[in-house]
Amino acid sequence: MKEMIDKFLASNELLSFFAINDALIVNGQKIDVSEFRHFADSFIKFLSLVELKGLAFKRGLTEEELQVLLEAFGRAKPDVIDQDFWQRLAGEQRLVHIELTQVRYTVVSDAPDQTLGDQVVDGESAVTAADISAQLEEAEQGLDAADLKDVPEVIRGLLNAARSIKLYPLKSKAISTAIGLLLQSLQSILQRKPALTLASVGDSLLVNGKKVDISEFETLAQSFHKFLGSLALTSLTFLASVSPEELETFIGSLAELPAIGLDGNFWARLAKDQGLSAILFDQRLYEAQVSASRLTARESRAVKVKKVEKVARPIQMAESEAAETLDKLEEKMPVRMSDLLLKGDEDQIKRLLERLLQEFLQGDLQTRQKVVNSCHGILEGLNLGLQNQLAKLMASPLLIVFSQEKDPIILRELANLLHRLATTLLQFGEYPPASRIILNLHRRHGQLVEAKTEQAQLLDKILLRPLEPKAQQLILEDFRSADATRRQNAAQLLSSMSRASLPVLVNIIKKEEDFRVRQLAASLVAEHGLTAAKLLKRELSLQTTADERIRILEVIDSVSRDLRTELAYALADENPQVREVALQLAERLNDDQVGKLLLDQTENEELHVALAAVKSLGKLNPPTANNKLITILQSSKNQEFLVACCQSLGLIADPASIDPLAKLLGTKGLFRRRQHGAEVRAMAALALAQIKHPRVATVLANYTNDNDPRVRQVANSLKLPPPKPPERNLAVAK
Repeated sequence: MKEMIDKFLASNELLSFFAINDALIVNGQKIDVSEFRHFADSFIKFLSLVELKGLAFKRGLTEEELQVLLEAFGRAKPDVIDQDFWQRLAGEQRLVHIELTQVRYTVVSDAPDQTLGDQVVDGESAVTAADISAQLEEAEQGLDAADLKDVPEVIRGLLNAARSIKLYPLKSKAISTAIGLLLQSLQSILQRKPALTLASVGDSLLVNGKKVDISEFETLAQSFHKFLGSLALTSLTFLASVSPEELETFIGSLAELPAIGLDGNFWARLAKDQGLSAILFDQRLYEAQVSASRLTARESRAVKVKKVEKVARPIQMAESEAAETLDKLEEKMPVRMSDLLLKGDEDQIKRLLERLLQEFLQGDLQTRQKVVNSCHGILEGLNLGLQNQLAKLMASPLLIVFSQEKDPIILRELANLLHRLATTLLQFGEYPPASRIILNLHRRHGQLVEAKTEQAQLLDKILLRPLEPKAQQLILEDFRSADATRRQNAAQLLSSMSRASLPVLVNIIKKEEDFRVRQLAASLVAEHGLTAAKLLKRELSLQTTADERIRILEVIDSVSRDLRTELAYALADENPQVREVALQLAERLNDDQVGKLLLDQTENEELHVALAAVKSLGKLNPPTANNKLITILQSSKNQEFLVACCQSLGLIADPASIDPLAKLLGTKGLFRRRQHGAEVRAMAALALAQIKHPRVATVLANYTNDNDPRVRQVANSLKLPPPKPPERNLAVAK
């Protein structure tokens, strides 16, 4: 193995292997593993098992270093790998020519009080957000073997209850039993821990903040990942005080989940409305970060690992950094930030951003404006790739100050900056952080609108700004994707964009061939009510091709059912395919307005329009339709029109139509020439046969020997049985 590595390092300074999104990256290039798929998958799985994102060998690698690493791989078990395991190993063993990039799972806790506030119940028994946070902190101090042993049973009980509620009523014995088993499994852990948090981070399962080895219950863990994803959640927390009633409320909600709008807000509303205080949704959010071991030949053998406290505290800056003025910091920031991003030094980047955040929160109006300008300047000085890296780190502090800012000008500038970050993130497919930014922008806007402040109008212009074409194209591709995760991410993002998403959604409806995709887009448009309906109606009426009109007509009833005007134009469209789709829309709507419209359209000067209306009347059968068709039957001389009338009268099958239809079958004149053509008579006979009335058989009995085989066949199929002869009384005869 050493020889193979040395051979590569002879012409390269570094040989690195990284696992990113289930792909193998070697020296920064994605490798085609089709010829050794099994080995590549095993290697990626191994890296995940030992909590590594990647590893790299540098020129000068020694046999001893490689031996130490291989022995460590053989000994390392998931339950002994803490967040500094590989860094500590590299320091203690002086692995100067091996760089190990370890995955760390950290808690993301932005404005936790606000999240918890919706779930704290009023009354004497209520607990504060601080109490709950303390319970969660205590629960994350570690897991013992007994806890890990009980985790699969909790997951199994949760999934079983979730499946059962799809099959049985909430108050059924099956559901009561499932909830009882779930509570029992939860209590086995909650009698030792104040809380249990199950979280999904990528393919990893975190229990109370610690990644657990799922090798013995991998299928179960994968099912749990999918379950959380289907709920639009990343974590679920149960407190020790959880009751059977709360579990019943939660499991019952799984039976009636909304098709659209399932997000964190839904669960917050559910918790608030139902008084769920011991079940928390996305209260503990985690993210995977990487930390690389980088040693030089001069570093000492003994490396002290400082334990990181979980209690939040202000970051202590060096004296030189603390004394640095904002102007000097702003001057050096672009170059410094670029270097730090290229090095991957996220800790130092966060310290710099924290410094800017403190300056903003403590500063006057002019200082706050300088901080915002500085953030703009930093982004301007970076290439797009580095902008994406910084956007993920910058979003959280900016959202904090954005939620508190009162000055309209600075509020506008912050909104512009956040909108730009979201756009950058979208270009790299970073949906969760982008959606979070957009959701917070619209949430603050909603608060300002409700308070009727002037800032609301300023934000309105920013939030309605269309996305850049490249970002739109990426969203469209993901929205069309057959991959459920990509499609769901795109749908959630568009939903969070509020009215700003309407141009994108309308464009999808106009251009997309896949009906399923258009139907989903129409459902999202419908969330925006009357304004969105007017926009889609305008698109249908103006500047659209026949294909676009067809696509809109196929889904527009998901947005609005008040379509009388649009339907009238579509029924009279010059394109026959558009007219056909319009008729299908009329049949789906099938209300009084549509019925009246079709009755009116039977008198349209355009024969094809009137003919289509006559055919639809038979399917929809609105009030007075039968009378209208009889009137047309008695007055029209157009053979095609008469055939259509007969077809519709047959569908309606009203006995009042018997005489008018019988007249069409009759003969006239000295030479017994028939009054109507063969097609009309054949359809009249068939229409009569559909009417369930004894007179029909009597009428058709006159045509059992008709010259037209079709009329004759129909008449004979309803031929009356011959009358039975009277029974003879033999006794009287004798």
